[in-house]
Amino acid sequence: MQQAGMIPDVMSLSAALSSFENGGQWVRAFHFLGEIFRSELIPVVITYNSAISSCEKGRQWYNSLSLMAFMRHHGLIPDAITYDAAMSACEKGYCWEPSLDLLAALQHACWVPNVIAYSA
Repeated sequence: MQQAGMIPDVMSLSAALSSFENGGQWVRAFHFLGEIFRSELIPVVITYNSAISSCEKGRQWYNSLSLMAFMRHHGLIPDAITYDAAMSACEKGYCWEPSLDLLAALQHACWVPNVIAYSA
């Protein structure tokens, strides 16, 4: 982007991060997320959601939970998409127990669980 004279913002970088999710390339998503942290940009919930969704596609349940903890540590509040992606990562990684904790946390946060949450 910068080579083309464009200055990236957090939303364009989040969209780029989402492309790794769609390609099932969770390792590249993590490297890219690291680049975002090293820049002067501050990741937002959508940024984390894209990274957590890439973990879901890669069946990386532990990494998805770590990212949720990291975003909370940095003062961001997970949304329903965050919970859905993390629960799906647990389900696809054959580790269903954390999904129960996430479902309880989702309800405690006053988000209404949807079909994705209940099916994970």
